[in-house]
Amino acid sequence: MISRRRFLINGSALVAAGGVMPGQVVAGFKLDFGDLELEPDFPIKVAVSTSGFTTCRVRIEASDGSLVLNSKEWATEPNQTKSVQSPAPKKKGRYSMLAEMHPTAPRKPSMSLALNQDNDVELKRLEEMADRARFVRDPASRPAGGHFVLDTPVESKVRVQIWRGEARGRTPICDYGSDHVGPGLIPIPWDLRTNRGSNVPPGRYLAYLICTPRNARRKATKLFSTFGVV
Repeated sequence: MISRRRFLINGSALVAAGGVMPGQVVAGFKLDFGDLELEPDFPIKVAVSTSGFTTCRVRIEASDGSLVLNSKEWATEPNQTKSVQSPAPKKKGRYSMLAEMHPTAPRKPSMSLALNQDNDVELKRLEEMADRARFVRDPASRPAGGHFVLDTPVESKVRVQIWRGEARGRTPICDYGSDHVGPGLIPIPWDLRTNRGSNVPPGRYLAYLICTPRNARRKATKLFSTFGVV
């Protein structure tokens, strides 16, 4: 029989990782991916993958509040990635991107998302990149850590930024990268430590991986991944 102490420890870890106790239902929540630089003359392509059963919608807004991308309210489940393409934005500049999640199972799902404006990257290819960007493992345990998997079509410069919570803030707790990554399937590890070398506490985390091709004619792929740490 499980002890009361072990029950409390297990319950705390589950909540920290975004799970719930049996019988509870996860409320809807938002993911704030922050501001992004978008180019005119190139369509916007977005692909998402989730770790559990949920409905989700992705929106990209201009600074005046007008929508440049508004996906359907997708019903997603593991290993069934969704994608959408919208017309090119009217002007170059910063746009904000949000996602709304409404779980249909008793566990808070994670999401990975890929955004691209490269005419040489088809939606199906972007879906594969989004699905592989999820943090392995999720939830991650300390000190084992985990990794992201990049699936870059060309050699790229990669920068990884990680925030605690489910919104991009001003200063990431971890910021690192490499000037030469790929092409192909490349694991990008994270040891669950901050830039100062301290272990991160349990909770939810948001990673932003910017993959900038070494070929200046190609467009960057922006990857996001949310996950839990216990």
